[in-house]
Amino acid sequence: MTAPVNLPNNPTVPIKVVRPTKPKSILRRMARTWQGRVGMLLGAFILALIFLGPFFAPYDPQALAVGSPLEGPSAKHWLGTDNLGRDVLSRLMNGGVNIILLPVIIVLLSFLIGGVPGIIAGYKRGAFDTIVTRVFDILLTLPRCSS
Repeated sequence: MTAPVNLPNNPTVPIKVVRPTKPKSILRRMARTWQGRVGMLLGAFILALIFLGPFFAPYDPQALAVGSPLEGPSAKHWLGTDNLGRDVLSRLMNGGVNIILLPVIIVLLSFLIGGVPGIIAGYKRGAFDTIVTRVFDILLTLPRCSS
């Protein structure tokens, strides 16, 4: 597409107008290569296993003495048993949801505790900004809690 532009020496010079293109999503870029497709399939499989795992777990994850303690992998217990005789595969399939949900909850809480007041303080400015800044400055001076 060209648009005429009036310049002092040359009355009409066509200039090509370049429109910005919408950036492609990361999923579309990944889907173009076979490595990306394999990675997305593996990721989808792992997420499906994590969220559907509790429904397909062969044993109760808390049941004691399902097998002998510290039994190795076998046809009955694919990943073996732990020191209390609990099936490791069942425990893994039931614990996966916590592994995914816990970091999401922590990030959301961190944003609510620090991000929201920071955004509001940056927008409002004035006394509220000063108070929020000083509160977070005090929190930053506290030593780290280590366990």
